[in-house]
Amino acid sequence: MLKAGCLGCASSDGPFCRTQHDRVNQMIALFILAVLTLAAAAYAQWRLPFHTTTATSRWSTGLLLLGTGLAFGFVLAQYYLETEGLAWLLVFLSGFGLVHVPAAFILFLKRRRAAAG
Repeated sequence: MLKAGCLGCASSDGPFCRTQHDRVNQMIALFILAVLTLAAAAYAQWRLPFHTTTATSRWSTGLLLLGTGLAFGFVLAQYYLETEGLAWLLVFLSGFGLVHVPAAFILFLKRRRAAAG
């Protein structure tokens, strides 16, 4: 017999069903976080040329963000959270994108200020 509110789990599944649902919910949350932080990374890399004066500063800032994001994502996924499989990839991508969030926010504010002034 199926439990009400538990898709596809028998009432005898008990804690296993809860654990399975928790994993699915965790993967969904990781996916959403990865998408949002990667959007911030794309925005920061896209807006960077509009707010830097020379090609050298554009490349150096972009590469600094890229390198820091790769290192942070790797350390977060490999050592801090000790994930594996798809969760490892999602944590890595989230860590990569997370490094870009402050830069994206600053570049967004600079764009708004330039549009207003």
